[in-house]
Amino acid sequence: MKNPNTRRLPSLGSFFLGAVIVAGCNRSKNVDYTPPVEESNLSDGEFEDASGECSRALLEAEMTKVLDEFSSPVDFTFFIERMSGESYTHSIGSSTIETEYESASTSKLVSAAVILWTVENTAGFDLGDHPQEHVPGWAPPAGSVMEEITLDRLLSFTSGLNEDPGCLTTGLPPWKDFDDCVADIFDENVDLEPEEGFHYGSAHLQVAGAMAINASGHEDWTALFEDFKSQTGLFPSAVYDLPRLSNPRLAGGMRWKASEYAEFIRALMANDFLSPEQFEGMLEDRVLDLPILNSPVTEIGLPWCYGYGLWLECPESSDECGTEFFSSPGSYGAYPFFNIGLQYFGILARQGELGTFHEGIAIVDAVRQLSREWAVCERP
Repeated sequence: MKNPNTRRLPSLGSFFLGAVIVAGCNRSKNVDYTPPVEESNLSDGEFEDASGECSRALLEAEMTKVLDEFSSPVDFTFFIERMSGESYTHSIGSSTIETEYESASTSKLVSAAVILWTVENTAGFDLGDHPQEHVPGWAPPAGSVMEEITLDRLLSFTSGLNEDPGCLTTGLPPWKDFDDCVADIFDENVDLEPEEGFHYGSAHLQVAGAMAINASGHEDWTALFEDFKSQTGLFPSAVYDLPRLSNPRLAGGMRWKASEYAEFIRALMANDFLSPEQFEGMLEDRVLDLPILNSPVTEIGLPWCYGYGLWLECPESSDECGTEFFSSPGSYGAYPFFNIGLQYFGILARQGELGTFHEGIAIVDAVRQLSREWAVCERP
C-alpha cells in the first residue's frame, strides 16, 4: 500500500465550493491543483464533557442534529463504527439499517473482494491470469492488445474493455444469461483498439467474475457468491439479481442491507477473509499514471484514484495517491467507506434517483469532521 498515513483530509464540501475540475489522477503532470486548506467546524471544547475530555455522546448529538437538518429528497440511514466496537446509527424517515436497497456501484467493492477471495482459495488462479485461460470461447486475435488483458487490470478498470453491451446495461435482450453477456462483451470489444486508461464501466468486473466462476468450478455467480457467504458468514440475505438473477451485473446488481454491508467492511478491514497482503494490494493506486477515459468523480472535481473495486480518496496533488480513506459510492447515493488511519468505517444507505451519488457524498461530508472526531474520542 502506498504511503498510508493519518493526516486530515480536506472536506468534500470545500471541493464542491471551489468547483475544482481535475483531469483524473494525472494531477502532478497536467493539472495546476492546490488542495484547499481544511478548516475545522468544531470549536475547541465544544464537545467536551465536564472533565474536559471529548465526549462521543456530545458528538453524536451534534451529528444527529446535522443529519436531521440536512435536506434530502429521500430517506436515509447513516452508520459508523470503530474497530473497537462502538457504533452510531441515525435514520431519517422510514429508512433503517435493515432496509434493503439496490446497490448500484456499491457492489463493485463487494464483487472485487469476492473475486480476490476466490483467487486466494483457488489453486491455479492468479491476478496475472488472462481471460482466455479460464473463459470458454474467449479467443482474442493473436498479438492483439486484447490478448494481454489480465485479472488485475480487470479489477482496476484498466483492461481496455470499455464498451458495455446492452445485456449488461439494460439487461436486454432478456433471454441472455451471464455467459451470453460475457460473450457479447467480447464481441463488442474484439475489433476495437483498446484505449489504455481508466474507464469506470461494467464490462471489466463481468469478465473478472466469469474468470472466477470458471477457475473455481462454480456453476454461476450466484453459486460462487453463496459459497462466499457460507464460508465467511457475510451478507446472509444479500443477492445479485439486477438486471436479472441469471445475468447479474457485478458492477451494480446487488441488493443489500446496511447492517450486512457494514459487517462486510469490518471483516475486510480485519483481514477475516483476505490476507493482509491481498487487502493491501486492493488499496494500492492502480491508475495514477494512466489517462482517465471515464470517471464520475472527476466530473464533479474530485481527485480520487482507484484500486481494486474501490476509490482512493486522494486528498492532494501528489506523484502518489497517499490516502487513509477508501470508498465505493453508488449512483443512487449510497456511500460505504472506511478509514484505515483512524480505524473506523461506515455506510450511508439510501436509494435516490440514478446519478445522485453526489448527494450521498454531500451527506457524509456534512458530518465528516464530526465522524473523525468521534472515531478518535475515547470517552463515551
